[in-house]
Amino acid sequence: MNTNAPPVPRRIGAHSSRRLIRWERYWFLLPGLAVLVLLNIFPMAYSLWVSFHRYVLGEQLRPFIGFRNFANALSNPDFLHALWMTGFLTVTTVLAQLVFGLVVALILNRHDIFGRRIFSTIFTLPMAVSPLVVGILWRFMLNPSYGVLTYMIDRIFHQHIDLSHPVLATVALLVTYTWAWTPFATLFLYSALLNVDNEPLEAAQVDGASNLRIVWSIQLPMIRHLIILVTLLQTITAFRMFTIPDLLTSGGPGTTTQTLSYLVWLRGLNYFNLGSASAMSWLMVIVASVFAVLFLRYGRFEV
Repeated sequence: MNTNAPPVPRRIGAHSSRRLIRWERYWFLLPGLAVLVLLNIFPMAYSLWVSFHRYVLGEQLRPFIGFRNFANALSNPDFLHALWMTGFLTVTTVLAQLVFGLVVALILNRHDIFGRRIFSTIFTLPMAVSPLVVGILWRFMLNPSYGVLTYMIDRIFHQHIDLSHPVLATVALLVTYTWAWTPFATLFLYSALLNVDNEPLEAAQVDGASNLRIVWSIQLPMIRHLIILVTLLQTITAFRMFTIPDLLTSGGPGTTTQTLSYLVWLRGLNYFNLGSASAMSWLMVIVASVFAVLFLRYGRFEV
């Protein structure tokens, strides 16, 4: 037996090769997972920890107080009013966006409308403007001294617009937010109408059905799932509204148009009570999650 023969190289088996390929996929996912943990999971976990403590900037002691921040928030009249106002603004603006968005989508879907492409381009312009610019723009237009909209309303309807009035401030906020986000709903609904099969529509027209009957009985049921999706997305977005109320009314007059996001910002960055602000933000998460689960369950949404 020749003991000086060179050693036979060890070959990687098929099992080891498959295991190496499987772990290689996780290495490619590692940078994205690291960013997700650092920018999303860790801040949420830290804010949850803060919500169980008396955490006020400038104070060295941060004792554990359990659910006291949550109890104080639920018994705070400002929080309850902000919750009611946020719910009212969310329901009203989402319904308005769906109605106006569907009407505009149906108009754009008609090929006999003159200037349809130009109208669609002009209508989608608000989507190119950030909420920061929208808030500043509408605040200038509704200024009681030099606003162009206040001047036109005063000249036509002889009604002076002043955002210091609670009702007028709420209406101005509703109109501004609806104007800013209706094009988003329109694009979704318009894309859904483009994919509707034309055969049932043509058959209904031959049978003498009216346009309203065709829309209500054929087109809307065929795009029902997308309507539910748009409603859910717009509801979550409206529930978190902050920039437009901040710039347009600053939560005023008083606390009339104060939303939950604005109240959390005041607690955390104005009053530096991070424990209370974190508890309020987690209550927002709980309310939004419960609504989303119920909406998807009873809306029979299918992915």
